[in-house]
Amino acid sequence: MGGKEIPDKKLVEYSLKYIHGIGHTTGRQILRDLNMENKITKDQSKHEIISLRDAVSKYLIDCQLRLSNGLAIKRLKEIQWYRWKRHIQGVPGRGQRTH
Repeated sequence: MGGKEIPDKKLVEYSLKYIHGIGHTTGRQILRDLNMENKITKDQSKHEIISLRDAVSKYLIDCQLRLSNGLAIKRLKEIQWYRWKRHIQGVPGRGQRTH
């Protein structure tokens, strides 16, 4: 699913967290949208797995997410934005104090 092998011995909600871009909240939301019970992944029927795969494909995951993040960082670097300069220096960029 999502270009990543998910573990069979965990609950579906936690197995989905192995896909880059899907966390705990998104995993719960996917199960809620599908009205699916949170059970162990290997106990899922083929129909449930297919519906899960379709639901996961709607989200921005793995290489698509990495590409979009990389492009956003590259854009900030090109325009030499203040936040990017702070990022390079390794200090907070959103107004936090430094001691």
